[in-house]
Amino acid sequence: SAPGRGTTFRLYFPVLEAAPTVSAADVDEVPRGAGQRVLFVDDEPSLTNLSRRILERLGYQVLALRSATEALAAFRADPLAFDLVISDLTMPGLTGQQLTAELRRVRANVPVILSTGYLDRLDADTARALHVRELLIKPYTTETLATAVHRALADAAA
Repeated sequence: SAPGRGTTFRLYFPVLEAAPTVSAADVDEVPRGAGQRVLFVDDEPSLTNLSRRILERLGYQVLALRSATEALAAFRADPLAFDLVISDLTMPGLTGQQLTAELRRVRANVPVILSTGYLDRLDADTARALHVRELLIKPYTTETLATAVHRALADAAA
């Protein structure tokens, strides 16, 4: 580096023999939906959009909202319109825990998955008291999301 001449950077990357491949069989092993209706709630726009797209690709019908208050209003307007609710735990306004309690007042048996990146904000006793079907830890993958949704819907049907 010299004044008036600029800077030269040299970047060294390790050589990979081959990129890992994902076979069609691996993708097919992810549990899929059959048109079940999911209400997805998270205040983070990018996560809401990405999760909606993933769930739709997996075969679910999704209403994705970024406000727990809006989600509660949509649920109250038609409680039977949703087979499953997935909610972030930490949101402004209503938290996922508060939203779950309100949803249960409207329809006691609605299956709910709570999603969080903060395990210390929800203890097992509270999750049991809310009858939460699954706890989805962020960041999650397509496989963990698909598996959690599949299990929650299967448990609700049993």
